[in-house]
Amino acid sequence: MFRFFIAGAVAFGVVFWITPNHDAEAFVVPAVQTLIKQKSILNNVDIKEDEHEQYCLAKNIYEEARNQDLEGMLAVAATVLNRLNSPNFPKTICKVVYQTSRMNGVYSCQFSWVCNKKLRDRNPSKSKNIVERNMWDDIFALAKDIIIEYNKGSFIDKTEGAVNFHTLKVKPRWNKSLVNTVTIGDHKFYKPRE
Repeated sequence: MFRFFIAGAVAFGVVFWITPNHDAEAFVVPAVQTLIKQKSILNNVDIKEDEHEQYCLAKNIYEEARNQDLEGMLAVAATVLNRLNSPNFPKTICKVVYQTSRMNGVYSCQFSWVCNKKLRDRNPSKSKNIVERNMWDDIFALAKDIIIEYNKGSFIDKTEGAVNFHTLKVKPRWNKSLVNTVTIGDHKFYKPRE
């Protein structure tokens, strides 16, 4: 069974995990490069450490990055956390994740899965759309540790301040107005131009 052993490890740049094929062997996986080269996210907003905020972060990681390695999952989480510190976005994880806008009668979502009514559930106890239950359990635990590390000021942002991302499969028009910071896994990350 795949489990992350991450408590406190995000701050030190190393995460221990066990793979599905190596139940008894622990592997050290670099989650971040050296701390000297990295910046922790400026946490101007304290995240409420409750199951609801944890669920919203986990749901976004699950829908956007469950096919990515740990570094890719942490990068998707970082974009949500970076948005919390921007005046252009709401100040809770759930409001950031589920933010929509309406233009000319058409809704658009910050994260594409939110526009899919079948995936949009906001209640952890009614999560009918979680098909990979073991992966969900791991990501839910990861989200809790991310929130704890963020509140301590020790979550490491590998995206260099990104507030947007997209998969390598698409070429959205909106990315022309932003600066590409990094590519991690199957995602390109962006931040506003200064």
